[in-house]
Parts: sequence; structure tokens; C-alpha cells
Amino acid sequence: MSVQPSNHQERQVPVSDRMDETIPRSRPTNAYRYTFQIILIFVVLIAIIFGIIMIIYAIREDPISKTLVIKENYDEEKKQNESEKRILDDCLDIILENLLRLNFNQSNPEHLQPIRIKVFNTLRHLSSIYKRELILFLYKYGLIRTDIPFEQQLNLQGADLNDIQFENLNLSYIYLSGVIASNSHFENCQLKKSNFQGSFMDKSRFIGCSLEESTFSGIHSIHNSSD
Repeated sequence: MSVQPSNHQERQVPVSDRMDETIPRSRPTNAYRYTFQIILIFVVLIAIIFGIIMIIYAIREDPISKTLVIKENYDEEKKQNESEKRILDDCLDIILENLLRLNFNQSNPEHLQPIRIKVFNTLRHLSSIYKRELILFLYKYGLIRTDIPFEQQLNLQGADLNDIQFENLNLSYIYLSGVIASNSHFENCQLKKSNFQGSFMDKSRFIGCSLEESTFSGIHSIHNSSD
């Protein structure tokens, strides 16, 4: 008696397929995972930096932020100006105290020396605007003029007057011998019989100034213009 094949007989699976199922799938190596982590960190850092840049840009473009920045800069400049003003006022007070002393003798070098020391120390802490005020004060009170005896002249040799500016002033007879005044500017000033002998005045300009009988011997780098 013959046996008929059953319709429910299991289908034969090819040997190659069965082998594939028995072989475990390979996992990513440690090197692959490490590379992926580095790339991920790099992408995150770029995103953070870009976000910070955008925030800074937005703050700069914000009118309120601009106003705050301007106010901060103004406050800082105001504090600086107030500090310089106090330094200048202190110097002027001390000079006046010396000049008003009953026994003050302008021809005595020992009486001029404290004033000279105070002026030099003060100039180191002043911007060009306040340096100008100090020089005008000394000129007004007859300490740096060529029309007084030599022994009464305040010696400012080596004084820092860089960037100082004078415009539309009568400074005839001013005595600024030996000063360091690079990039100084004199415009439309009366400077007759003034003395700048031996001064260092690199890139300094004298524009439209009267310089009759003035002394510039031994001066370093000066530009005179009648424009």
C-alpha cells in the first residue's frame, strides 16, 4: 500500500538560510561608537556657538540694549572726567596756596620746586583737555612766560604735553621750552616771542599762528602752516 505525501508536510528550508539565522548579527565596534560620539559633540558645540552669536547680535540690534551700552560708556567717561577734574583742581589749589604765601619768592628755585613737582605728577594723570587747562593756568599766573626774568620761569623741561590743543588764544610770550608735545595743535593763536626751544614736537602743527620773534631752535619735528 502506497503512502501519499501529506499536504501539511513541513516545507524544507534551504541549508544556507538556516545557517544565516544561526549566525548572530555583528554589533558596532567601539571605534565606530567613539567616532559617532565625537561627531555628535561637535555638532552640539556648533549649535551652541551659533546660538550665542545670534543672541549677541540680537542684543546689539535691540534699541534698548544700544541705549544701555551708550549710557554705560557715558557713565564711564563721566567718572573718568570727574576723577581728572579732582586731580586738576587739587593741583591748582596747591599752586595757588604757594603763590599766595606771604614769603613766596618766585625767583627762589626752592619755592618753585614744589610747584614743578606737583605739575609734573599731575600731568601724568590728565588727558589732553585737562593738560590744556593746567598750562593756561600756569600761563595766566605768570609762571611760564618769556617776559619775566629767567629765574622766575617755571622749568617744564620733559613735561608730558602730548596731544594738547590750543585754538584762538593769545599765548604771546608763552614759555614751553623742552616739553614733550607730540601731536600738539596750535591754530589761530598769538604766539609772538614764545619759546619752544629744544621741545619734542613730532607731528605737531601750527596753523594760522603769529610766530614773530619766537624761538624754535633745537626743536624736533614741527609743521607750520598758514592755511
